Amino acid sequence: MNHIAKFRFFVGLGIISLMMASSCKDDTTGINHDPTRPITITSFYPDSGRITEKIIFSGENLGTHPEQIRVWFDDRKAKVVGSDGSDMYVVCPRIGRDTECTVSVAIGGDSIVLDRKFRYRVSVTVSTVAGNGINEFKDGPLATATLRPRYLAVDRDGNVFGIQRSDGTMALILIDEEENTVTKIQDIQPYDPNALCIFKDGIICIPADWPNDTYFEADPALGWAVKEKHVNFSTADKYPAWDAGGEWSINGNTGRYKHSMAACDWDGKVYCRWRNGSIGRFSRETGDVEWLYNTPHGDSYGCAFDPRNPTILYLAYTGDVQEGQGHAIYTIDVSVPDQMMLDADNVWKPSPASTYTRISSPITGGGFRNGPINQARFWDPCQIYFDPDGVLYIADRSNHCIRRLTTEGIVETVVGIPGQQGMMDGPADEALFRAPYGLGVAPDGSVYVADYDNARVRKLTIE
Repeated sequence: MNHIAKFRFFVGLGIISLMMASSCKDDTTGINHDPTRPITITSFYPDSGRITEKIIFSGENLGTHPEQIRVWFDDRKAKVVGSDGSDMYVVCPRIGRDTECTVSVAIGGDSIVLDRKFRYRVSVTVSTVAGNGINEFKDGPLATATLRPRYLAVDRDGNVFGIQRSDGTMALILIDEEENTVTKIQDIQPYDPNALCIFKDGIICIPADWPNDTYFEADPALGWAVKEKHVNFSTADKYPAWDAGGEWSINGNTGRYKHSMAACDWDGKVYCRWRNGSIGRFSRETGDVEWLYNTPHGDSYGCAFDPRNPTILYLAYTGDVQEGQGHAIYTIDVSVPDQMMLDADNVWKPSPASTYTRISSPITGGGFRNGPINQARFWDPCQIYFDPDGVLYIADRSNHCIRRLTTEGIVETVVGIPGQQGMMDGPADEALFRAPYGLGVAPDGSVYVADYDNARVRKLTIE
């Protein structure tokens, strides 16, 4: 019997004995934790693993009532299955990323933090949800539907929404794994819809390339019927101006396109960046725009708020953003007012109070580098999306990769090989993508990818 088989054998015996001990003892016959004595953990094994890993903790004064024992891996509560007083059987919770976890144990009012860390090892597998490489949209079962979505978003119920932009089809679509269907919810013609966002109440907001005051809403209470809406510029004259041709301009840069929107939990408003560089916010009720900031002209296909810091707006810039600001991730604190001022030439410039910051590498050309965010490099990053824990996922389009910014400020490649395009499902070190534009994160941590040039929706199962 090899060492792995031996370990599994003894863990199996331990599980059986612990569960028998727990099932044979009730609250009146079991051994209680003694609050006058400290909790002691002398060892645990294994010291690394992933979700549902079975771990035996050995120590003293644990009691035999598993319902009274609480074990955390960082801030994730684990399931305690059984205890015989000196050994307890614990099931590892889902962490969702490679990390060293601080383990803590509490019984009643007593607690202990272990010096030894548990190494969580994430497993990522890529699969195709829908699409087969044909660009033409055709709804139906997942296995036969064809589509080419550019952007995605996932609501709290796990519904996956996409923006189809190919073969002349401009539409909001629904990819439903439970029902095994791809459905066109409604055409959005001819406005060129872009990167959508979803509010806590389920309302979907969809920016449109044009006209410059037009966006769309889809309400789940109405079956996500799409309704055309308009913002109001009449009270928003701080930064923009209209040129002689009727185009909207800032500092001489015209541009009516709205490429991305973000839902803000802090104030309940919609935040949008127009292609001419202006960032504004408005309420869904009035549509009145308040201008916050003026950035260089160019494309930004991704913006999102950090759930841990709900006033911090993240923006992803492709390579065509002017003034050397492309291929980068920026942030701005939307709670800080008056972040612009007129200079001596009557041009709007950042004020000394500005929080607008390039957080990725200052190197202006597109490239690839993992590591601390201030050193990390991207190549045409597009849609971005936070998971519930504050990890930012990034569709790094021209690197053909999906990357993430951890809560510790480290950029990692989740899947894909930098600069190598292709189509392959499987484990993270083998999967390939071709120009992924969009992505969304489900409540369970799964990441859905709009693999645009492969004309597929792909799924990253992260455990």
